[in-house]
Amino acid sequence: MLLKAFLLRLIGLPGIPGRLKTLDLALGLRPYSYEPHPDDPPLYGFLTLYPVIALLSLQRLRIRGHAYVSLRSRQIYYMAESWPQLRVLDFEPCAPSKDYAVTQKQEHYPVLADMDGLIYLASSCPHLEYVGLGFLPKYDKQYLRQQLPRLRAHPVPLQRLNVGRSPSGYGPTSIAVVLSALFPRLTEIEDRWDVLPLDEHELMHEAYLRNNDISDSEYQVPRAVNRAAMEMHDMWASVELLVPMYVERRKQRIADAMNPN
Repeated sequence: MLLKAFLLRLIGLPGIPGRLKTLDLALGLRPYSYEPHPDDPPLYGFLTLYPVIALLSLQRLRIRGHAYVSLRSRQIYYMAESWPQLRVLDFEPCAPSKDYAVTQKQEHYPVLADMDGLIYLASSCPHLEYVGLGFLPKYDKQYLRQQLPRLRAHPVPLQRLNVGRSPSGYGPTSIAVVLSALFPRLTEIEDRWDVLPLDEHELMHEAYLRNNDISDSEYQVPRAVNRAAMEMHDMWASVELLVPMYVERRKQRIADAMNPN
């Protein structure tokens, strides 16, 4: 409620809705510090954030810190339609905690947007340079086909994409095909599938267990989480490699169609 009240007050200031170009919010942190608040990370949805729709000149929106932003694709559509000058949209996800109980909650935080949200952004924000957004890898194929002529005529300059903790879904090939159509200049994909850190004491304990052939379920679960996280990270690394390949393949198909001989 405090965030929504702040945003409502912000857009009520004279001249702000038509002039403000950058909004950078650090949420879920201790007062006067950049340390995460000890409570579970708050989850902010569209009902809290909707006042920013009034910022019609917005070019950069960043929400970072110890918090999650959860938006449906249709809500991202309203944002994209409202901000034709948008260059940066960054909803930075929380960094995982070493505390497995907290990390397990973050592992399954709700990601409500899907790739349609990216299609809306690519179609309505021609100056887009960077997006940080977690999403489900599914999309409306018919809507994407409808937007392809527009996207090919005016390619979006975006080169970097942060997918946060987006799941793999259809696999790297299907995702790369879509991203190559939306962002033909995309060269860098970041993710937040961080591996749980182990401190010195835990490393020593793990070595002791291994050397003495002792099983300890307390350490097996985090290790399983680490393996799953690394698989997700490797999947997104594969997508990053595949996107330029599909961009070139699409260019070649278009060139062959224009010059059949």
